Amino acid sequence: MARGLGTRMRAAGARGTLTAAQAAAAQRGDKALMPIDAMGGRVLLDYVLSRAADAGIREVCLVVPPVHDGFLAHYQPSRLSRLRVDVAVQEQPTGTAHAVLAARAWADGHDCVVVNGDNLYPVAALRALVEREGAAIGAFTVGSMVGGPMGLPRERLTGYALVHVDASGGLQALIEKPDAHTLHEAGDEALVSMNLWRVDTRLFEACATVGVSARGEYELPAAVMLGLARGAHVEVCRVDGPVLDLSRQDDVAVVARALREEQVRL
Repeated sequence: MARGLGTRMRAAGARGTLTAAQAAAAQRGDKALMPIDAMGGRVLLDYVLSRAADAGIREVCLVVPPVHDGFLAHYQPSRLSRLRVDVAVQEQPTGTAHAVLAARAWADGHDCVVVNGDNLYPVAALRALVEREGAAIGAFTVGSMVGGPMGLPRERLTGYALVHVDASGGLQALIEKPDAHTLHEAGDEALVSMNLWRVDTRLFEACATVGVSARGEYELPAAVMLGLARGAHVEVCRVDGPVLDLSRQDDVAVVARALREEQVRL
């Protein structure tokens, strides 16, 4: 999913520490195409796709806005050896459920792994979903997500969702945006969602029929819960982080530093 408006990225932040190219991308709200490696010309999405290829993925669909020349230019077939990259247009930024729905025709009845274009997931987490059958969620332990040079501040996790698991190992509920007390009480072994999913035909159908949220969007977590109410099973894959998050200007330097030694092969 690479369609978002990038509202938080456009907000005032670390402008003084950004390169000219990074500042221009931030002004556009362009997170997936944010320049990371100035010398090699790499953008964040390059690292996302390289890790996807490491996990065994060979076909990718980028959900993009109507004007997406930058994506097409950057991912010309001649530049790719491990991946085939297609695009699907989400005409309006109406939410993550509709972003997934934009790729439904491309999926053509097959399951697919859904990731955020502004998050960088561990290869092991991606591989866990590739190897599953049916719908699944990659759920990250709180303790693995915070602290360390690549970890997120604990308070940042209040912007995500806690994952509750039922007795069968399936998704029971998502607690969106838990407050700091709830997060503390849950402890380091609690699981959080970073919007890493394996979507099957039942979840595609839920994305097509979910109602609009209080924020005025069609949201993937709400679609998943609708699918559960209709009898779908979503396996919870417990995985470890950290997950790099490039949502704000202040994140750019942190992500660039974390990826300084990482090689990209597309």
